[in-house]
Amino acid sequence: MIKNFYFSVILILILGACVNGEQTISADYTHLLSGGNSKVWMVSGFSQDLKNSFTQEPWGEYIFVFDINGAVMFGSFYDLHNHSFTSGHFQYGITSQKLSMHLNNIHWIFELESVEQDQLILKKIKGQDLSTYLRLIPLPIPN
Repeated sequence: MIKNFYFSVILILILGACVNGEQTISADYTHLLSGGNSKVWMVSGFSQDLKNSFTQEPWGEYIFVFDINGAVMFGSFYDLHNHSFTSGHFQYGITSQKLSMHLNNIHWIFELESVEQDQLILKKIKGQDLSTYLRLIPLPIPN
């Protein structure tokens, strides 16, 4: 009887240790884009096709700020400073592998062409006022 009691207590402790109430985040690019909270990505270049090199953009000319809750801001540092940036929301479809952004009256759909630790290359599928390919890098600290 005592052995059954100890066995029951040990079993409850082992099972209780497995469930600690922490949420797990699914492995999708929403976490990559937002860094688990919010993350600033700078557009470092545009291109019409991958065969040509990307045009170099000035530091902080175009930036995206992605939030873990699906909010996105787009503009320059000047726009962020003056609160005149474009804001909206984004969604990454795990099954479709597409990044959708709705910013005010703008709707862009991208496909992640290349994903590396220090850069993302997005291929525009739908939308206006952008080149076909965008290269995003995490915002570097200026020298």
